[in-house]
Amino acid sequence: MIIYLTTNLINQRKYIGLDSKNNPKYLGSGKALKLAIKKYGKENFEKRTLCYCGSFEELLEKEKYYIKKYNAVKSPEFYNIAEGGGIIYTVPICQYSKNGRLLNTWDSISQCELETGYNNSKITSVAKGNYGRRTAYGYIWRYYGDSFDKYPTEPQWNVTEAQRKSLSKRQKGEGNIMKNRTGKLHPNHSSVLQFDLKGKLIKEWDSITEAHKKLQINNISACCREIRQKAGGFVWKYSKDIVRSSEKSENTEDKK
Repeated sequence: MIIYLTTNLINQRKYIGLDSKNNPKYLGSGKALKLAIKKYGKENFEKRTLCYCGSFEELLEKEKYYIKKYNAVKSPEFYNIAEGGGIIYTVPICQYSKNGRLLNTWDSISQCELETGYNNSKITSVAKGNYGRRTAYGYIWRYYGDSFDKYPTEPQWNVTEAQRKSLSKRQKGEGNIMKNRTGKLHPNHSSVLQFDLKGKLIKEWDSITEAHKKLQINNISACCREIRQKAGGFVWKYSKDIVRSSEKSENTEDKK
């Protein structure tokens, strides 16, 4: 039985949970975590053990301890929404108008969702400052005890320096392994090969964007993904697909 920490390797956001069976394939069951796994894929999450426990009672206590230690429920760097040990962490939530007037307070976001029909996750995103979300349903949402100005409420160009510092590392891109890895630096980048209809290679382009800008041809991507047979009177292929095909052929020959 263990307490574990699951980390999203794309944005470094984390989740603390318990695993009574110590199953290495189990990443967690939190609602927000499940949505993230669905979005980013299991391969982009890493699980490590925080501590081992000798009884179920100790397991529950340790889960509560670590969640409280890292302030995981209120931190925008975590997916946790519960205190642990089977107890929901009911932090009061405050509803403000856009000009800062307090309109209402509920004992928890769940209670607010029940009474208003507003989506729990959207309110939580605003209260945690996630994704740079300013409002939900036309209102500003803050956990009780947090100031109205803790996170930006205005467009990004009006954000103060103090508010910038309160934004999560994920929003700023710090710790994000994909930061600045766009274009050729992106791990999935591939050049594009242009063929005539007889299969003769005409040119290799650095990207679909480059080919489109130079030739003003649409649907190149659809052709590369084999949704269309041709685009602009040409056949288009990702160079990485050609490489993979040749590698498969070589492997087949080796087996023979």
